[in-house]
Amino acid sequence: MSRRRAAALLVFVCAAASVAVARRARPTVPVSDIALAELYTRDASRARLDVGPYSRFGWHHPGPLLFYALAPTYVAGGSNTAALYAGALVLTISAAAIAWYVASVQGGAALATSIALAIALLAIRLPSLVASPWNPHAVVLPAIALLSLTAAAAARRGRGVLAIAALVGSLIAQSDVALVPFVAALGVVALARAPRRAIGDAALVAAAAWAVPIAEQLRHSPGNLAALARFFAASGREHLTADAALATWADAITAPFRPGLTLARGAIVEPSIVLPHVLLACALVAAAGVAAAVARRRGSPVVAWFAALAALSSLVGLLSSMRIEPPVSDHFAFWMAALGLADAAAVAALAPWPAAAEPLLVCAAAVLVGAIGLRDVDRAAHGQFAITADAPSAPNFAASIRQYLAVRHVHRPLVRIDQDQWWLATAILLELDREGVAYAVETDWMAMFPPRFAPTGAEDAELTLAAVGQHRDLAERRGNVTVDASSFIHVEAIARPRS
Repeated sequence: MSRRRAAALLVFVCAAASVAVARRARPTVPVSDIALAELYTRDASRARLDVGPYSRFGWHHPGPLLFYALAPTYVAGGSNTAALYAGALVLTISAAAIAWYVASVQGGAALATSIALAIALLAIRLPSLVASPWNPHAVVLPAIALLSLTAAAAARRGRGVLAIAALVGSLIAQSDVALVPFVAALGVVALARAPRRAIGDAALVAAAAWAVPIAEQLRHSPGNLAALARFFAASGREHLTADAALATWADAITAPFRPGLTLARGAIVEPSIVLPHVLLACALVAAAGVAAAVARRRGSPVVAWFAALAALSSLVGLLSSMRIEPPVSDHFAFWMAALGLADAAAVAALAPWPAAAEPLLVCAAAVLVGAIGLRDVDRAAHGQFAITADAPSAPNFAASIRQYLAVRHVHRPLVRIDQDQWWLATAILLELDREGVAYAVETDWMAMFPPRFAPTGAEDAELTLAAVGQHRDLAERRGNVTVDASSFIHVEAIARPRS
């Protein structure tokens, strides 16, 4: 079997198996960021999403390509949360297949085997990463694929690799703005080396990939891309100290090789210098640089470029860490684990791997990664999520809200959300959207939601999803109705005159 067919077969089998698992899923409703990711994917599946994932800084990441990538599997899997995880697995396996295929065809068996084993190591260390739809997780393996593609493009090997690199790089940059310097650095190297025809093909792919966020920018004032530019150009913003940036970078780069590696969850961390971590990180980058020189002398240009780009990307990651604004969340530099793996894979590619060992090792790695991912899709089908939780009460609240809207003839309520219960509120709102209920979200929370939920002034009622403790104040409003309540949250409603 040809390598191309093997890579395509791997993706097809994982896609078919994950869709089959998702279609048998029991009803589940996730909370917080995964609920929001599903709302975004639902809009992408209807071709009406024009912004990327939300940021706590009040803007969206550059574009929605991640959600459009998740959408086909999401729809095929039954438009449920397990199908969202199935889409993430297909994306991850596709990235792994691209990284291996390009390395195998253009760089040789040693590089391909090293990359496959590096991906398998990450899957073993972080099994819940493989099928995670959260954008800080979803960009990790595509980053390795981009390194493989860019190395082949820089070595002027393989027609079309630069165009595929443009697509993968666009997905990464749109999904997490923290990776824009990484993508830009690789892009500059590839464009400087590529022939004119390849640049033209890549430009067409990039134009298509960025058409939606550019159109959003042109339709709105200010658009999201302008908001991003203003945020990062603003003076007076606080950044990490040099020590904190170095600690953050070293911890992320070396994480796959140290005990205690955990999946990023959005928790606040306090970076502090750990000398062994810093030394190991520096050693990885230096070793990748030496590997580039050795591979060049051996006449292995793709391996040489992969090693050089891995080292360069690691240094870009250090510079990016210096731009992090405190407080530091554990997901800010989480993607750099891919860079540490790439550094190690570049060194391992110099080992005398027997060509005959590649099919066996790669096949074992593919089966392992696919099985780990399918297990996580199955767990999602049973309401078990790695970084969030199932909200079994959400359908009950949604049913109570639907009943209130029907009895009071409310067409589109404005939803107000209590900060203390936003995580459960997202689950309730996801369930309402699944059931076709139209609603708007108050302006203060719109940075987290797709633009479709923006208030228009036509809202004819207010729904407040409030934490317990505010019930008395809300209930005292004239015309207030308590729609539903629990020990966590209660829903209060009041008619609203149209403006």
